[in-house]
Amino acid sequence: MLETQKWKGHIIHGVSKHNAGTLDFVLDTLYPDLEEDVETTMVFQNTSRGHVRSGTFEVHDSPIEHAKATASITENFLRREKHNPGEVTPIIFFGHSNTQDDRFVQDVSVDAFTHRFTTEAALRAFFHEQFSQNEPLYSQEQLYQMERSIITTNYVS
Repeated sequence: MLETQKWKGHIIHGVSKHNAGTLDFVLDTLYPDLEEDVETTMVFQNTSRGHVRSGTFEVHDSPIEHAKATASITENFLRREKHNPGEVTPIIFFGHSNTQDDRFVQDVSVDAFTHRFTTEAALRAFFHEQFSQNEPLYSQEQLYQMERSIITTNYVS
């Protein structure tokens, strides 16, 4: 299950009150009830022009939980449809299309289960490795049947 985030700027992924350091006041201000180990993602963007220094700052919920939930829902759906999917792996791609100089991703998340990539080359290498090292799990017909099940479903609970 691939989740793509197209945030632009300097991204610090996996920030929690536990590991925020000097930025802990931001989480305390914006999320006073946030538990100590719940991760967020901070995005800083420089919008300075000339001699005026300015920028934007955003705090987002961590995409890890969304990716895990979507993977679980997909896995359960495919299992109910009798496709025996095995484990659906959550993957996050921080994929803003601008040059690498325009963004920087610092990953401080403690999650060891969700794969995370910051470049298209790294994501392609991961898929290439997965396909070249392992035997195919499904035939072309089985993949087609899974695709049809997903396309013809209007709602997954």
